[in-house]
Amino acid sequence: TNQGSNQVGLFGAKTKAIKLSSYTIATNCTDLTDAKDGFNEVWKAEKAYKKIGKTIPKFWKIRAGKLVDKIKVFEAKEKIVETGLFDNLKISTDDFKKMKVSELREFTLKFYNENLKGKKIAINKILKSVELVGKVAKKIKYPMYSEKAAIIKDLEQIITNSSYNNFGERKKTDSIDVLGFLNFNSKIYIDGIKKNVRISIILRNNRQTQLKSFEISTKPKKSDTTNKASKNKTLSDIVTSLSESKSSKNNTTNQNNGLNFSKTRTSLAHKLANRSKATSFFDVASADFSKFLGKIERKNRESVVITITGGEGSGKTRFGFQFMNALAQHHTVGHASMEEHVESQLYIDKAEQYLNPKALQNINVEEIKTMQDLDTLVRNNEVIVIDSFQKMRELNRGFEVDKDLRKKYDGKLFLIIFQQTTDGKMRGGSTSQFDADIVLFTEAFDDYRENYVYATKNRYQKQALNTLHLNVFTGKLDQTETEFEPDPAQTTNRLSFVAY
Repeated sequence: TNQGSNQVGLFGAKTKAIKLSSYTIATNCTDLTDAKDGFNEVWKAEKAYKKIGKTIPKFWKIRAGKLVDKIKVFEAKEKIVETGLFDNLKISTDDFKKMKVSELREFTLKFYNENLKGKKIAINKILKSVELVGKVAKKIKYPMYSEKAAIIKDLEQIITNSSYNNFGERKKTDSIDVLGFLNFNSKIYIDGIKKNVRISIILRNNRQTQLKSFEISTKPKKSDTTNKASKNKTLSDIVTSLSESKSSKNNTTNQNNGLNFSKTRTSLAHKLANRSKATSFFDVASADFSKFLGKIERKNRESVVITITGGEGSGKTRFGFQFMNALAQHHTVGHASMEEHVESQLYIDKAEQYLNPKALQNINVEEIKTMQDLDTLVRNNEVIVIDSFQKMRELNRGFEVDKDLRKKYDGKLFLIIFQQTTDGKMRGGSTSQFDADIVLFTEAFDDYRENYVYATKNRYQKQALNTLHLNVFTGKLDQTETEFEPDPAQTTNRLSFVAY
């Protein structure tokens, strides 16, 4: 509930009038989570009014009825059975919904280490053996949410029945013995809702395949059309297909090394030949923030998006102020503060604590009441901080990070603050997690001075993400223990694969 004006109740005590959010209006709900959150908000408001003997507004009951209808529609859509769905595997998060993130993490890691670590699992007729190694425990910790903890007991069966989706290229920061990543999908029901489990398998040059990570989403990642026919292929088939594809590309490149080939405007050759030679980067004044975020490019086309998600009091807004101070030393920064009014004491206190005189000169604030107000703020600044995504959805229920920010503007850097659902996910922004270039989450503790920010995705970071934690209170970087890296002198051998 939001703060409202004080009113005198039946018993003479002052009580705050409850103002319902836009999520209690059924037409504003874009998914099942929104509708359920909206209904729960109305239910809690009615309960609060009953407790003090206050009359419940009629429109509250109307909203609740429409939300129930909306929930039924969403649930009906989600329960459509597709090929590859486990009809016999029903998973519930009831035992995990009230757990803190730290408790979910502790349960998941304990179960993995005691029951799964060291096992080898076959994936149908595709992979003969996938090893569940100890390093996975570090990877599955972030992000952590109730659904992820709920499926850990059935992870072995989920992996076994998964289907091949696509191949992911290795990064420069990966160990030298890594050839790439085999990505698989597995469809299951969680709380009666169809979900997709994305599983990533490390393919090493000694023919070993090891579990890297797993995540849950509502929709599977799109795969190439060629990969749709690869679900029943063996590992040998997959590697052979990849090799042939690379060989074909190499032959084409060799044939076109001369000057006689035709460059069309849509060809990669034309685009590379005519690209801008100079690449500029955003100047992050804070050494700790710079190391944490990486070297962020200033794109000639489109923009870079950072998202940060956390629960109430976890430090999202504080991080936003520290971020603005670091960027405003060399860039103009626009702040769309829609959660805290710029004239409120809360806002002023944070500004005085985190913003130095130069930052105050370079930070522009606007009261955002329309999409035109936001457009003006974006066009007049280089870096834009939006607090929050949910408030933007109240202005425009079709607002999307990719469509309305990342692809709409060129050369900008966006930081967008998201609220966190009870199960640890981004509220109303599941697709934003895939669209963003950098995805950040907060980890909260009883002592708020211990809260920190960590990344689950960063396209500009070369260092292992699980080694970087930024303390929200101090703005300083605490580097955790780094993972073991193989000897750089180790040589990479060409392999041949035998069909399973």
